[in-house]
Amino acid sequence: MSKRFLNWLILTIRTVALIPGKVNFTRLSRYGGRTAKTFASNFKTPVWMKVNIGMAQDCFGPSDDMAVAIDPSFISKSGSLTYGIGRFWSGVAQRVKRGLEIMAIGAISLSKHTCVMLGAVQSPDFRTLESERHMSMLDWYMALVRSKATELLSLTIFWSRMPFSPNMSL
Repeated sequence: MSKRFLNWLILTIRTVALIPGKVNFTRLSRYGGRTAKTFASNFKTPVWMKVNIGMAQDCFGPSDDMAVAIDPSFISKSGSLTYGIGRFWSGVAQRVKRGLEIMAIGAISLSKHTCVMLGAVQSPDFRTLESERHMSMLDWYMALVRSKATELLSLTIFWSRMPFSPNMSL
């Protein structure tokens, strides 16, 4: 992580703590002294999984037994212009519903019985997967885990027996 990004991260954390109410890029720019575009572009950097893994390691400690968990989560959403809107399984409703889905990845401390969120990726809808990528939802979940495997293996040894290589690509 560069010193410039680290300074930006510290500024962002301090600014989020100061903002009353909702936090968005416009409010971050108003209270943080940078443009909304600066905040948005820094949040797009691929370093966040590594930052969250570092925080999980600090939170749990090196002696904790940790495992990695994934959870595809349904988000209720209406409208026709929202990117990725489709039909996804809702475990709460026990049926397929219209909305969005994210694949959440977390680190679980087996001794402390707690979980730290490492990241989330929005799932594409089933029709897009079939027509553009020729994949099923299960293929998508597996490809996502494979793409993050190298970073996640630094956190736990429980993945070392998985039948896929972390070098496999999407």
